[in-house]
Amino acid sequence: MIRRPPRSTLSSSSAASDVYKRQSILNRAWNPEFAKDVQIAATEEIKTALLENPCGSIGVLIELCIADCTPNGHPIPDHLAFVAASQVRNYFVHIAEPDNIKLLLASPDFANLQKLIIDGLLKMHTRPVIKRQVLSAVWHLIQDARWDLYNGGLQHLLKDCTSSPESMATCPLTYAETLVEILVGMTRTFHISTVLGSKVIIPIAVDILTTLPPLLQLCTAQGRTPINSDRPDSLTKAHLHLVHQAFKVFEDCMEYLLKENNSGLLANTIAPEELAARTEPWFEYLVEFPSTILDQFMKSGDYSFLGTDEYAAFTKGVKRVACIAFNMLTHIHQTTQSEPTKKKKSKLASAAPKQKAGSFLAHQLYLPRFAERFHALSLKWIGFCTNKEVMGSSVGESILADATRKTHGKSMQWFVRNIKMANMVEPMYKSCIAPNFMDLIGLLFNTLCYTEEDAAHYEVDQYEDLQEFSMLVTEETMPEGEFSLRQSATKCIVAFTIASRPFHDQSLFYKLMEVMGQNISSGVDQSTGHEVSGDPRLMFGYLHLLAQLKREVKKRSDVWSGQHLENLLLNYVVPRVNSNCFFLRIKSILVLHFYARLPWSSEDNFRNMIHGLGGLLQDDDARVRLTTIDCLVEYLSVKRARPYLKDILVPLVNECMAMMDRVDTAFIPACLNYLAEHFGYELLPVLSSMNAKICKACMATFFDINAAENMMSEGNVPNDDEMLKLEHKSLSAISTLKALYEMVVCCEHAPDVLRTMVPDLLGPVKAILEQETLLPFMEHGCDVLMHLLFILNPIPQELWELYPQLHYIVMNHGEGVDHFKNIANCIDNFISNGIGTFLTHPKLLPMTLEMCEKILIHAGSSVQSDELQQVPYVMSAMLHQAKGACPGALMPHFPSLLGFTVRGLQSSTVTKSHPLLVRMLSVVCDCLWFDAETTCSILEQEDIIAPVFTQLINSFEMLEDFSSLRKKQYILGLSAFLTLFSNPEAAQKSCPSLCANPE
Repeated sequence: MIRRPPRSTLSSSSAASDVYKRQSILNRAWNPEFAKDVQIAATEEIKTALLENPCGSIGVLIELCIADCTPNGHPIPDHLAFVAASQVRNYFVHIAEPDNIKLLLASPDFANLQKLIIDGLLKMHTRPVIKRQVLSAVWHLIQDARWDLYNGGLQHLLKDCTSSPESMATCPLTYAETLVEILVGMTRTFHISTVLGSKVIIPIAVDILTTLPPLLQLCTAQGRTPINSDRPDSLTKAHLHLVHQAFKVFEDCMEYLLKENNSGLLANTIAPEELAARTEPWFEYLVEFPSTILDQFMKSGDYSFLGTDEYAAFTKGVKRVACIAFNMLTHIHQTTQSEPTKKKKSKLASAAPKQKAGSFLAHQLYLPRFAERFHALSLKWIGFCTNKEVMGSSVGESILADATRKTHGKSMQWFVRNIKMANMVEPMYKSCIAPNFMDLIGLLFNTLCYTEEDAAHYEVDQYEDLQEFSMLVTEETMPEGEFSLRQSATKCIVAFTIASRPFHDQSLFYKLMEVMGQNISSGVDQSTGHEVSGDPRLMFGYLHLLAQLKREVKKRSDVWSGQHLENLLLNYVVPRVNSNCFFLRIKSILVLHFYARLPWSSEDNFRNMIHGLGGLLQDDDARVRLTTIDCLVEYLSVKRARPYLKDILVPLVNECMAMMDRVDTAFIPACLNYLAEHFGYELLPVLSSMNAKICKACMATFFDINAAENMMSEGNVPNDDEMLKLEHKSLSAISTLKALYEMVVCCEHAPDVLRTMVPDLLGPVKAILEQETLLPFMEHGCDVLMHLLFILNPIPQELWELYPQLHYIVMNHGEGVDHFKNIANCIDNFISNGIGTFLTHPKLLPMTLEMCEKILIHAGSSVQSDELQQVPYVMSAMLHQAKGACPGALMPHFPSLLGFTVRGLQSSTVTKSHPLLVRMLSVVCDCLWFDAETTCSILEQEDIIAPVFTQLINSFEMLEDFSSLRKKQYILGLSAFLTLFSNPEAAQKSCPSLCANPE
């Protein structure tokens, strides 16, 4: 007799009609009309069923997702289908362990479940919200359990629906879209080689190049191809989404095949000519698709298309095209040698080397036939996106405020990067870049000018949105960043002028500088700084480019040290800090930030310029004051500027302190850092209040970082803006810790002032040591603690309370091992400034030995050399300090200390490293110097005295390479040993084996 499972489970062994009856359990789990405990109990019931019988339970849930109605004819509510799909996703994403999922895939029932999942997804093609939940589960199956879905049935479905014109004509677009979406889940794991492996991925990627193009022809078969339409508004969102997803799959396949260019497996799978033949139709479609739609759009003159969902989907497809074009040129650049090395042909060579498929595709197909066409498409798209007639329309401006804006900007960024990469490929440079240099500059320059989008960042409320403005200032002064379209375009223009390749034209840089100089030196009243002619928006672009070209300007001494550049800054940039146009004021201050190290020929002009910046600290606008602080940070790092900064020290410190309460940014603590470093004596009266303010800001930043890290640990993936904010928070934390360090250092001769600062300083230091999410700041936290211990004598009790936490971190966290050098410096100062307390405390010395043993013996093979070499330093510090202060206090621990030293000498980590071996032998010498008789007795008892002294004698060969400290340790230790040996009675008692064998 077969027992039927309880009706409350989701087992698929029940009758088919029970599937519909069991929707009640989902209803109880979801419906807010039920009590909380009923909902929780129902959810646990579902979870239990999934764990006990995953194949059957998932099958039932999938059937609920695709069922139209119950056997009685009652429709199944959409919300219940959504709950069922969510439970499928929840099982694979949150409930099941990876090993359980692998067992599920290996079970005999999975073949049926696999077919049910794929068929179910295809039946959900008209229910995108429900489909998205199941798709997420499928993607996790592919990535976490290495599910080869392509060969498990998807390949045949793709070929079935594209096998003939009739099948394509009857295949709904949403059905094809679902097939490709499933495929995306697989191809996006290609870059994780451990998921499926090259032996599986390469044949799939090659096959997709042939299988997928007919799906794009579905639109042609149904009369919906964009290339055959007269107007872009005849496009459907479903078609454009299908195209976008197909481009995504192609990008993943191409990226992987190019990465496997040197793989013998790729060469054995497909011939280079065959790969090129399969890829050519793709490139043709990729370059024609956006170009044709743009032509139709501009011809129609109907800008309403910009505000539609179709345009948003189209933009996503264009972005993928730009990424693919960039990847192809990048591969060409990386596989091209500017100066190939001629090698002698081997006499044994019997045949020419086999052509690499990826390189053949890139160099023999893409470069000669498509590279210039994609370059032209890049120019067309950027021109379209910066066309004032189009984007200045009411609908055009609206896309800057909706969700399409980011994709719109990203697509432009990738096309700009494609142009930049063309600069590095010689044929492209000679045919597309050099002959059209000024036209390219003009096109890209449009993205540098001030726009309505900039107004949302620059013209913020100075009382409420200063934090956002501070992030803008930070981004503007980070030359390595590429967070925006403007930065990408700037890097592209700068790349044209670098002349890093032999084929680059050196004169282009001077041509650009001449044009910029002519434009910047016009349109300003030098007495007031006000714009009297020209477009301030364009001037914003020129000033921005001047700032970003600083690095290239500095490389050319004729420009950097020339009078022309100095006059340009003095007469046309400095006056604009008082411009009647706000955004030009900000940009002018930022230009002066970049050129802080310019070698001014006139000391008076240099001094007046700095005093002029100082005057801006009293400006009514907080945004101007904040930008000025950022600028003055750069001048504080210039030795020549510091004498003139003394005159504005008080307003600068006051403004920094005031801003600390309003913004969380890296450059204000950096300013206080420099001030403490170079004007510490002058700032002593206010140092304690500065320290309190910075500590408070540091703790607030730590709180925000912890909140973000906790959010991510719960599975919430941050978006780009949130990641950028977290990066700013981390930079701010590092900057504040550096400022605290400098404040501690400048109190070296004022320990009384420092003692008043300790309670505040303990906050950030303890937070780093106690909170796992803050351990990445260990190095900076230890620097602060190390100098506190160095300066304060005696060491305050609250600092001694941190020692157990240092021990815990080393013993339990990788960060403690990685930063043992910093921790060892703190331990050294604990010992040096508090040896009495250290030795009389029952736990501190044993903790220290445990840490040293963990680093040297247990984790030695994975520890960096710098960290390992701290162990003998700590051991020597204990011996030296105890010898001079309280030798009797160390004696109870001496056998443990010496025993660890001997174990260290015998470890493979030490014997393989001569420098480390010598340092450990010098610890033995310190033990002899501390108490030769006890040392020899212990070595004798352990029967290792002869091997230890043999190692000592052998190390004399490296005596010339010893430091003076090492030589001193050897001399003191061996002198103590010889003194012991000069007393026969004592020697015989402590080391009889050596006395019996004097040699």
